[in-house]
Amino acid sequence: MPLMIVKGIKKQFSGTRKVNAVNMVSLSIETGQTLGLVGESGCGKTTLARILTNLEKPTAGEAIMDGDSVFSMSRRQTSEKIRMIFQSPAAALNPQMKIVDIIKEAIGVHEKDIARKERTDYAKELLRRVNYSNSVRKYPHQLSGGEKRRVAIARAILVGSPKLIIADEPVSALDVHIQIKIMDLLATLQAERKVACLFISHDLNMVEYMSHRIAVMFLGRIVEIGSRDEIINNALHPYTKRLLSAMLPIGEAAKRRLKAIAGYLSWAPTDDVQEDGTVDIGCCYRSRCEMYRDSSIPSHSKAECKMGSELHRVGQSIDHKVACHLALLKH
Repeated sequence: MPLMIVKGIKKQFSGTRKVNAVNMVSLSIETGQTLGLVGESGCGKTTLARILTNLEKPTAGEAIMDGDSVFSMSRRQTSEKIRMIFQSPAAALNPQMKIVDIIKEAIGVHEKDIARKERTDYAKELLRRVNYSNSVRKYPHQLSGGEKRRVAIARAILVGSPKLIIADEPVSALDVHIQIKIMDLLATLQAERKVACLFISHDLNMVEYMSHRIAVMFLGRIVEIGSRDEIINNALHPYTKRLLSAMLPIGEAAKRRLKAIAGYLSWAPTDDVQEDGTVDIGCCYRSRCEMYRDSSIPSHSKAECKMGSELHRVGQSIDHKVACHLALLKH
């Protein structure tokens, strides 16, 4: 059952030209499950996360949670239901507060029934549950990257009763063995607290490890979405296939050469820029798409690539959708 339904979210920024950082994104996040959101840096993942936590207002679209619009909630109401683990814990933790006071502050906001004199012991218990073993009297700058992540997780998941956790690159810049420990901690707490999670990463290995379902994002759009097995084992969109080919190979597969994505990277081909400066027509990947450049594919089939890039259901699958009609023709 969907906990949150996102419909047509769009966020436009203006500069020398208008750019849709998030462009008509629609998806659902199921209760108690993890939706992995993967895509290269700058594709709009964090912007979407900030919109869903009500830190940023969308240009268009809606997000419904428990029958209510997220964008009609106050910041306080949103934080009761939705929490975010930010990409940079150093920036998210108040540098002037001790670790125990950071947790106590959150307790004072979300669990006011706990008496003030009991909050220190309660904060220490929450930190113990995320395997934080350093002194609670230290300041954030005195902690390692992994310890900061544990503090951020304790504040986001264990204080109050959130229903959705948005984890934005929660294991970036950590040693590999620490990454695994943090991801296992997230999965354990998520199961215990029965919360849903939007797990954001540019690393498909991590997304596969954590997720029940996966959405692939490119230049502000969802280009493919489906169950973990469907995306990992039966990907159709050429961009998804390139991401899969870039996953760290092991064994015999490690001998193969990684393939670069051909073409040029732009927010859109020049013929997608409209008179008002907006860029939102046609397939955003076609400037780099092997199938679009394939001379054996009829030109009338390629013409549809300039018309739009809506998600289409794959065969009889309930959840697997792809924004590429050329891939569907070959499927």
